Amino acid sequence: MGGTADFQVANAMAAIAAARAYGLPAEEVGASIARFRSDEENPGRANLYRVGGGYVMVDYGHNPDAFDAVCRMAARWEGRRVTGIIGVPGDRDDSVVEAAGRVAARGFHRVIIKEDRDLRGRAPGEVARLLCAAVNDEWPGTECRVVLDEIEALRSELAGIEDGQVVIIFYDELGPVLGLLEEHGAAPRRRRLGRGAEAESHEGLKRAASITRPSA
Repeated sequence: MGGTADFQVANAMAAIAAARAYGLPAEEVGASIARFRSDEENPGRANLYRVGGGYVMVDYGHNPDAFDAVCRMAARWEGRRVTGIIGVPGDRDDSVVEAAGRVAARGFHRVIIKEDRDLRGRAPGEVARLLCAAVNDEWPGTECRVVLDEIEALRSELAGIEDGQVVIIFYDELGPVLGLLEEHGAAPRRRRLGRGAEAESHEGLKRAASITRPSA
């Protein structure tokens, strides 16, 4: 993501520190960081795909903190229109559901509300109504639609995806989502979305890996 995902940078730095403390050579750690491919080695977690002229990110976030982390990343994608397809498990407190909706309203240009297959004790559409009400209350200008089935929600967005647009789906079941992307000829995207060509973050992380391991 070209360093725009601060949570991924933090995870990578922690992994580098642990590897160096364990005694792995800097060259080996740096090479591993450079080779890392999210879609292959961490499927379903902030995986980015090119679809036509736009992009789709697939992530398993399902709470306000996860939405906020992704929204902070999306805010660094200059000139991108970002749609969030979101849902919150039904066994969360109403206050958590509403907080998630408020975060989404601040972070996405458009919000599509879907629900998990397992409603966890909620009535159909109940969580979606809470989310959409929170979106409208927090940021009345944000477009908010309810499409309860996540595959249909993603399918509708893919049908009209625009050049440069980013659709982020916080999925419930990964397999069907990847299947739909495959139908649309999606290909993993491994360069940054911001202005500029290649991601600089790998080089920065490789430099971090070269820091001499402290002696015990």
